[in-house]
Amino acid sequence: GRVEGDEDLLRETLVFLVNDLGRIVSEMREGATSGDLDRVARAAHELKGAAGNCGATALAAVADRLEATARGAGPRDTLLAVEREVERECERSGPI
Repeated sequence: GRVEGDEDLLRETLVFLVNDLGRIVSEMREGATSGDLDRVARAAHELKGAAGNCGATALAAVADRLEATARGAGPRDTLLAVEREVERECERSGPI
């Protein structure tokens, strides 16, 4: 069986990561463009796993933060709060 430290396994895993990066990044981009945070989170989760498997700890850490941000209610709540504030301001100001 294969064990940790197996260079052939690491090389294969890196090849899979490199081959998948384009697709994963496209998924993240499309999710961000369409405002589909679940899609961004899924892609970030996949990237985190792939990067972790081949010891790319910095990349895995970035993917982890991105997943947490996409899954958290923070950005969505902030955007809603801003939209509400704009609506209130428009109501106060009346027609321009």
